[in-house]
Amino acid sequence: MTQGYWRLADIDNRVEAYTAGTSATESITAFGEHDFGVALLPLGWRAKEEILAIEEVLVRWLRVRVIRMEPTSIPSHARNFLKGTIEAIPILDHLSAQLPSTADRIMAVTDTALTDGENECFGVADPFDDVAIYSVSGLREADYHRQPNRMLELKRSIWVFLHELAHTFGLKHCDQEGCTMLPARPGGVHDLDTREPHYCARCWSRVSSGLRTPRTSPTGLYLRAGASLKHGRVREAIGGYLAAIRLTPLNPKYWNDLGVAYAHNQAPRDAARSWIYAKDLVGNLRIPQPFYNLGVLLQLNGKTAFALALMQKGLERDPNQIDAHAYLGYVYREVFKRPDLAQQAYVTYFRLGGTSPSVIEEAQKVGVFVA
Repeated sequence: MTQGYWRLADIDNRVEAYTAGTSATESITAFGEHDFGVALLPLGWRAKEEILAIEEVLVRWLRVRVIRMEPTSIPSHARNFLKGTIEAIPILDHLSAQLPSTADRIMAVTDTALTDGENECFGVADPFDDVAIYSVSGLREADYHRQPNRMLELKRSIWVFLHELAHTFGLKHCDQEGCTMLPARPGGVHDLDTREPHYCARCWSRVSSGLRTPRTSPTGLYLRAGASLKHGRVREAIGGYLAAIRLTPLNPKYWNDLGVAYAHNQAPRDAARSWIYAKDLVGNLRIPQPFYNLGVLLQLNGKTAFALALMQKGLERDPNQIDAHAYLGYVYREVFKRPDLAQQAYVTYFRLGGTSPSVIEEAQKVGVFVA
């Protein structure tokens, strides 16, 4: 994708051609550069022109495959019938179950207003489950009792789509002037009208890297396994981690997370074996998790001396010393039953600048108080 502005007139012309009866199928496949696929799901309406415009962005500029899904109704459990809106968390969970096997992301589009709790929003995304949804409610001129302006409305829609798509790659909001990842205030459609649908160089670097990571790659398999584990599909997660390891057998993160999945599956021997492999592969990398996990497992089996040594090795490799000491304080108290070590960990946490209210509460349980 070039770093210029979108040529919205080109998109509008293509939508005109499709609406007149030209098939979009060739466009969906002919320009695809990456194996990465995005499924588009109209939710509660047909959204023909909307979907066609987004297809143009995906295929012509982002150079990815598009999987066009049949429109479906909004599930009742995701509706707030009193407000007439869609609730973010249940709809994202619903979309996760709808992700086609041929797609790396699923993006739903609706004309029903969305809420992310209390407030209405243009869109929501879950980077762990590779899902997002956005609404054209609030993007149309008719919503403000004005005459329709299709070019302006398409621009807004593409802006929100690109914004939510980037969130699925883990991007947070950006402070770079003109970037699509700038936050938009609730109801702030006028914020969108002052911006072009355009990523800054930093955000585009992360999005383009994500687009080169299809579901069949080791990273893609690893990420999908993590999403499966999050939803309690443990056996599916184990299969995904093993598939990623077959392609990249020397990645300690893959082995560590496989061990976590085995632990969830009540298979401690397999978990221990995986964490030992991960530990041996870490080398000088700053990856503490295999040491922590194996240390906790050994402590649960009564091998305290070995366990404490592993916890210390994990701490030496932990790039986030503040969170590391909060974690150790909790583990030393709950698992090791060593309030003296927990006290030391919490004292260090506060000395390094930790301020979390939940950690303050945990620290008080072992007699550590802050002014």
